[in-house]
Amino acid sequence: MYMHKVAAVFKPGEDHLSLVDELRNQQIVIQHQHDTMREMLLDTREMVVDSTVKGRTLMMMFLDSVDLFEQLLTLQQNSEKIQANFAETEILLQIIFAIETFSSRLADIALAIQFNESLNGSDDIENIVNNLPLTFATERKKKLSRSNVEAFISLRQIVYSLQDVGERI
Repeated sequence: MYMHKVAAVFKPGEDHLSLVDELRNQQIVIQHQHDTMREMLLDTREMVVDSTVKGRTLMMMFLDSVDLFEQLLTLQQNSEKIQANFAETEILLQIIFAIETFSSRLADIALAIQFNESLNGSDDIENIVNNLPLTFATERKKKLSRSNVEAFISLRQIVYSLQDVGERI
């Protein structure tokens, strides 16, 4: 749900202020959940001291979720500027598609973990990771000017963050 809201921030015509408020509220909830999990894992030390495969896997999953959340926080920075400069462009559509695809894949991963099942790799994720920089380069060739250099810098950071998220998934 959180990632769908992040994707909505990039959609033209959305109420940006209300989305930012909703995201902020969800961020507080997620940070509280991370704090609770951190307390369970680190303060009790049961999982950390017991160096089993399950304990190490649980710790790595927790650390990955914290890293992923921090990367998602950076995505929505400058989203208004991105929307103003790239509304209705292919790159913005690909960013929205990437975030929604990643959200769906993470939900699949969560279910697989809960049911102790393995999950096959995803070609969609690999294609997104490979195509985002190409689309960015194409957009840069078409639209880069002195007036929008800052927006392109922000867009490049978003593309790099999404590539990193996709590679981690």
